[in-house]
Amino acid sequence: MDLQYDFNPDPANHSRRGIEQLERLLGCFQKALGHELPNQLVALQGLARLIEMEQADRLDDEGRAHLLRLADLARRADGLVRTLAEVGRLTCDRGPVEEASLLEAAHEAAAEVNLTASGWSVRYAIDPQATVVPVSRRSLRLVLVHLLRNAVQADGGCASCVEVGSRRARDGVEWWVKDDGRGLPETQAPRLFECFAGGGTAGLGLFLVRQIVAGWGGAMRVHSEPGAGATFAVLIRTP
Repeated sequence: MDLQYDFNPDPANHSRRGIEQLERLLGCFQKALGHELPNQLVALQGLARLIEMEQADRLDDEGRAHLLRLADLARRADGLVRTLAEVGRLTCDRGPVEEASLLEAAHEAAAEVNLTASGWSVRYAIDPQATVVPVSRRSLRLVLVHLLRNAVQADGGCASCVEVGSRRARDGVEWWVKDDGRGLPETQAPRLFECFAGGGTAGLGLFLVRQIVAGWGGAMRVHSEPGAGATFAVLIRTP
């Protein structure tokens, strides 16, 4: 059997073929991160729990500690994979631009973050004149999820109350997520929005927030004081 594969297309079609190849690779990337890897990691977490329930009496303290560590690493890897899958979906489809309700998106995001974090509350300070923003509902909820998660998990999850607020600005709508935690370390500030700068899903989450806000044509500012928490504010310009 003679097989021939031409991997050197006509130069005139090179650009189009390159785009098609990138789309296929992105599709494979999404399939792996959206289905295959999460399924394997869920199975790994389930196996760790099963061993803990059925074999705990046969393990010494060191063995149980290793098992708990294994379950925690699987959980963290699962969170990382799901965040990467969000990056892939966002690249393909940012969602339609609409009049998205900030308050509704904040409630949805808080409910999602509550599934993995507890012991904190949300205070809302939404200006009646700044309740909607002209972005896709999907991307707004995603940004809020990552900012809320960053607030409650920063420095070991020390924030007990997080505020989501908004106000009408001169050239648009400004909204923010403010926590009462320890504040940002000065050494973290220069690389705050770099990919994996904070380690784990936190570093990737803020990187994703930056990409989405940039795609909106918006701007961000961050204010933090030692022992007084941090505020992440987003400005969405409106006509």
